[in-house]
Amino acid sequence: MLNFNSLSCYKLKNKILFSKEIIEKKLKTFSFKSCGKYEYTRIGWSDPLSFNKKNNELAYIYNNKILMCIKKEEKILPRIVILQELNKYIKEYEKKNKKKISNEEKKNIKEEIINNLIKKAFSKFTKNMLWIDIDNDLIIINTANIKDTENIISLLRKSLGSLQIEPLIKKEAIEITLTNWIMTQKLPSNFSILKEAELKDIIKDNGTIKCTNQNLISEEIFRHIKAGKRVTKIGLIWNKKIQFVLSNSGTLQRIKFVDKNYIKKDIKEYFDFYFNKIANDISLIFNCFKKTMLI
Repeated sequence: MLNFNSLSCYKLKNKILFSKEIIEKKLKTFSFKSCGKYEYTRIGWSDPLSFNKKNNELAYIYNNKILMCIKKEEKILPRIVILQELNKYIKEYEKKNKKKISNEEKKNIKEEIINNLIKKAFSKFTKNMLWIDIDNDLIIINTANIKDTENIISLLRKSLGSLQIEPLIKKEAIEITLTNWIMTQKLPSNFSILKEAELKDIIKDNGTIKCTNQNLISEEIFRHIKAGKRVTKIGLIWNKKIQFVLSNSGTLQRIKFVDKNYIKKDIKEYFDFYFNKIANDISLIFNCFKKTMLI
């Protein structure tokens, strides 16, 4: 429910001035509906408070934060199953007609096979949370997957109208900053380096070095950096509360809430408290990175 294990952050350049009622109405236009007979996938808005059976609202607004939930359905149709059916058809066709099947016929048959199989395919359902922090002009999405993030932002734009959104931090700024953190050990206040990192040669593409459970402030790591490698991922802990890996994509990955105050004894009763606390702390982290990585 509040399992924010990966997060992407975007800067919102124009204010959202809609009332709660208007936001709800706009989201309902694009609420989740299951795939049609011949559809592979669909996404739409779902109830972010699924534990509350009395609530069916698509936007949960608390303390100037708008929490939403994106539901996705994907039909599971392995490529090998399609190829098996296609090869079976081709073999029977060529045996019967004593001639090779044309590429155009093969393409048409493949589409027909997919349409027949997709009606019988199982569905996989996933949910991602998203919230808009109005005070900080941030959009935070519970995924580090670029394609999923693009689809979610596209749905958000369709639903709420024209939104001016851009990544919070430039990729180049992240790589330079992370590398400098290791070389100088000068991090923003309340951040500490953990024993995990990834280094890449950005220019020559001379491979990747992955460090796990290793002291990063060492001559070995310094030599790799001096040889032209940049830090593209680094394990960090903020304020002794939240542990994560910061990637050069600007995402927080493998997030762990290590402080005891994040332990959810009764999420249903104290949802406002936990959501507000987590959202505020995540905004502090992203805003700190933005100020630190300006180039």
